[in-house]
Amino acid sequence: MIERLVLGIARARHPWLTQIFGMSQELLARDNAVERAELERLEARVFGPGGLRAFDERPLLQACRMGVASALGKRSLQSPGMRWVRVAANVVGLVPLVMGLALSSRRPRGTPAAATFCFLPAERYGEEARRVLGEDTVATADKRPLLSLRVLRFLARAVWTEPRLIMVPEVLSNALRWLSYYEHSVAAYRPRVLGNFAEGVTSMPLVTLYMREIGVRSVNLQHGERLVNRQVAFMLFDECYFWSAKYAQVYADSRSLAEDVWLTGNGLHRRLARERAGWAERPRRLVVIHHRIPDMPKSYSDGVLRLARALCPDWEVSIRPHPQDGGLFRELAEHLEDAVRGREVQIEHAQSVALFDVVIRARIVVGATSTAIIESWIGGAKVVLVPGMAKRESAMEPYGGSPNVLWLDDDVGDEQLAEFVLAERKDDADERARVDRVSLVSSDQPIKWRGAPS
Repeated sequence: MIERLVLGIARARHPWLTQIFGMSQELLARDNAVERAELERLEARVFGPGGLRAFDERPLLQACRMGVASALGKRSLQSPGMRWVRVAANVVGLVPLVMGLALSSRRPRGTPAAATFCFLPAERYGEEARRVLGEDTVATADKRPLLSLRVLRFLARAVWTEPRLIMVPEVLSNALRWLSYYEHSVAAYRPRVLGNFAEGVTSMPLVTLYMREIGVRSVNLQHGERLVNRQVAFMLFDECYFWSAKYAQVYADSRSLAEDVWLTGNGLHRRLARERAGWAERPRRLVVIHHRIPDMPKSYSDGVLRLARALCPDWEVSIRPHPQDGGLFRELAEHLEDAVRGREVQIEHAQSVALFDVVIRARIVVGATSTAIIESWIGGAKVVLVPGMAKRESAMEPYGGSPNVLWLDDDVGDEQLAEFVLAERKDDADERARVDRVSLVSSDQPIKWRGAPS
């Protein structure tokens, strides 16, 4: 609750409050070299000179230290004000959290299932979960807690094994919540496998170890675009399913472990690649993929507006806000209407318009870095990336030099921009290979990744 209040203050866009509490500019301008160096430093700090893979202590100590490393990595990405507010909130809130979880815990009733995919809207993610985990998978958005004695005993053992957890209270708070959620799902469905999009959950190493102890495999499905990043580092699962070998390698490079790693592509990506309309059949339509970050640099909106002004009057323009946008798109929408000379700018919310329907009607999508932008490219749209989050090299890397992707900065002249807008999309064998490198759309069979971390 305290964190939400502080984030709300930051989103009010008061300059000095945003500076204290806003998202780290280091994360907004993330640099692969910086992230790799920081991960190496974190790994040595927590595990010693030999690093994680040379750490051969008992599994519980390893999981505790992975949780500590994950939390310290996230701390280093936060502004100083937010960092200490979150630490204080987790210290003060630990006892109320235990009491709240205990009072709200109820022994559930459910239908046994071989696999359960939890905590996310079933209508949006259930189809993908069943494709990967099996048709008898139960997908549920239920996120109720069950704080059992065995969960408390497990956490007590963890603190006894690694007293450093006391100095990183966000790991304990996070573990209390997620272990309670998982315990509820295990009690309700009694699955052999429990899956989630949990690649950034601080306490996931502890959750996975707990699930092993009670005989349930902890599984992760890739949720979106992944970069080597402190935000999603030091994870532990029994099984992971990735779009392609590219992201399996990113997982390994992020100091994360799994017993089995599979390359399965993505069901939406295959549908986009196979059912997309040709370039000539698409309406002249620009879609802005808007981000939920409150303090985006001015270069982001400048780039979007410059592209909008370069379009002919017969182009339609729409904004696709992030599902957790919270209204941040409205200011850009007002500026866009001015840029396109008063024409209506449509707002296509995720709650009312599926991404597939947005993508197949777009000729060009524009934004900073986003999973939805990559999916638009897979689905046949051309892409314009504007400065605002990752640096050019990081933002352009997934596209492998595609001629259908343009980095729009001050070095791109108006004539070059107009030429890109008017040119047809180039689709050939090289472009299909670039898509397959990001997500396996050409194969329906899962592939075991032989370079899997263990």
